[in-house]
Amino acid sequence: MIPAIPVAYIGAAIMVGMFCSPLDGLQAQWQLFIGHGAFIGAASCLLALGPRYISSAEVSLLVLLESVLAPILVWVVIGENPGSWALVGGAVVIGALLVSNLFALRGITEVRHR
Repeated sequence: MIPAIPVAYIGAAIMVGMFCSPLDGLQAQWQLFIGHGAFIGAASCLLALGPRYISSAEVSLLVLLESVLAPILVWVVIGENPGSWALVGGAVVIGALLVSNLFALRGITEVRHR
């Protein structure tokens, strides 16, 4: 499925390009366009490869982590306040990730000591 990811992104870009004028922004900030595309492409490929090495529950929690970190990053970079409920929800997701990973690490260390 890895080769399908860039094909899908290129197809989506062509479809969106028919309804807007993306080249105006590309000329002024081409570095940001390339950097954004590289990060999104790499993240999507790693997300497709992830379930081979970790459980599907951990993959789903990591996908939720993206939703948690995005408002915080916007808050830090732009200064837009995400609101108290977004921070509470983010704390719940991060707490679930911590508990899940602690149990996974505990299980690994118990197997090694046997």
